[in-house]
Amino acid sequence: MALQGDGNGIVSIPNFQGFGVFSITGKAIYKDNLEMILGYDLGSTTYLACFAGGIVKAVTSGTAVTLQLAGFVDGDIITYSWSRDAANLVTFDINGSSVTGTVTGALNLDSLGRFNGGAFPYNGQWQDDLVMIGDSGGNDRSYSFNQSTGSLVLPDSTSAQDGTLSGFVTGGFVGGGGGNSVEITSVGNFECKQRDGNGQAVFTIAGNCSGATSIEYSYDNATWFLLDASPTTTFTGVVTVTGQQNVTVRLSNDVSVTYPVTNLSATLTVACWWQSNMAGRLTNNQVVTVSGDNPIPISFKSGVFSQLTDPTGTDGSSTGSLVPLLAQHYSDLGVPVCFANVAVGGTSINMWDISGGNYANITELYNSVGLEYTISIGGETDTINGMPQSEMEAKLNDIVNALALDFNVNHKLVYFPIGDALSGNPTPIRLAFDSVVTGNSNCDFAGDLSVIDIDVATTPGNDGLHIKSDADAATASQIILSALTASTSTITITGIPDGTFLTTLITADRPSALIESVDRVYSGGSSTFSVNVPAGTQMYGVVRDNLDPSTDGAAINAVTV
Repeated sequence: MALQGDGNGIVSIPNFQGFGVFSITGKAIYKDNLEMILGYDLGSTTYLACFAGGIVKAVTSGTAVTLQLAGFVDGDIITYSWSRDAANLVTFDINGSSVTGTVTGALNLDSLGRFNGGAFPYNGQWQDDLVMIGDSGGNDRSYSFNQSTGSLVLPDSTSAQDGTLSGFVTGGFVGGGGGNSVEITSVGNFECKQRDGNGQAVFTIAGNCSGATSIEYSYDNATWFLLDASPTTTFTGVVTVTGQQNVTVRLSNDVSVTYPVTNLSATLTVACWWQSNMAGRLTNNQVVTVSGDNPIPISFKSGVFSQLTDPTGTDGSSTGSLVPLLAQHYSDLGVPVCFANVAVGGTSINMWDISGGNYANITELYNSVGLEYTISIGGETDTINGMPQSEMEAKLNDIVNALALDFNVNHKLVYFPIGDALSGNPTPIRLAFDSVVTGNSNCDFAGDLSVIDIDVATTPGNDGLHIKSDADAATASQIILSALTASTSTITITGIPDGTFLTTLITADRPSALIESVDRVYSGGSSTFSVNVPAGTQMYGVVRDNLDPSTDGAAINAVTV
């Protein structure tokens, strides 16, 4: 199944030399260190290597053209293709992303796991097959890493250019032709589930095996636990993941036969929906920088789990988005998070009807992972179309209530930015938002982006409809996060007659939207109750007492504690 490097072992192969057209395809695991996947041991700078900081490079014959891709984390699968055409254009492709450069020098490769006299040995895994086409001597190769445990030969099934293993201490072939093998098929790298109240999730770990008396699992490759006491050709068991962890299985009777899955996670799971400012139309992709042992944010995109990177949107026009900036916040707090950005540019509220395909994308996330909350930025199209306030209120309440009923979550409503390219009057839509936020307990205020100046005339690159610049993206994310993390505090209102009266509250920093407008009970001339704002927030509002003589409009001016 694989050849496990251990930082000591190397594989020598007859030199593969390509003067012209060649292609090399294979599969390996990224290690966050300077380590050689393929190399030339006689000193010429030709190699395929991992570098620290999430980088994989391919260099051909010491050329100044370096083909490089970034964004990897320790344990990621690298499915690579390294090729050159008749015009000397070298293409380096990893997992569907490619870079190119013109290279005229000869290619030489004679080793796996070393380079230039044995430097930078590899601690990862070579997996499946390594196919090398275009050798100048006609000796193309096809190497399979599905070999017997303990074998010292890497056979070539094409031209008998067999490789020889030497120096391995703890590594070597894991699984394969020797009859002992194990492979996890039930979960993959970065797979996640919605966390429970303890920050945990339970995963089924199942797969195929041979030659096993029992299967064990470990989170750290040091302490091992029984997973399946009686495997046949398959095995199954459950593990509880806390936060974000790697899980490795092995044969208890042959502990060299292992199979890892990296970054299984119990996450705070979020569905992002509605329009293009949520999908992402930023000029630049935004980047998550994971520090120390903090968790790596995860993306659930078109049914696939992966490390979260921009573009996160799936609507075909998505560029950089606010999602990585929100994910950065959670990573910094040590909270594993999974985002599914299913927003679609130009959609009206009607296009998110619970019977439609857009809403079904949220359902897919819930069925696959679970859900903690949903968040949206939208309403621009409905502004342009002149939707009345009452219609928006009804439609939005329907969707918010459906989200609560179907998925048991609250919706976080972000007020869209307003620029000079937005035609129509946004006031009815914003008033509808105010009404839903204050009157529907299933909907929470998640920030007002209209304070950001996105006018075309203000900054080069603005389009008057979308948040575009890095600076505006940073401001928008902070506005949203401030609303999402607002804490509950209490307010005391005095000088009001005894009774139950409609009480309306707003904050100084958000006069256009209500915090709440509900009946409150006053006794002894006052009332103390909780509001969803941080302590120390300046509040304003009115109490409508409905008495005669009336003191309707009695002003509230108080600070929460």
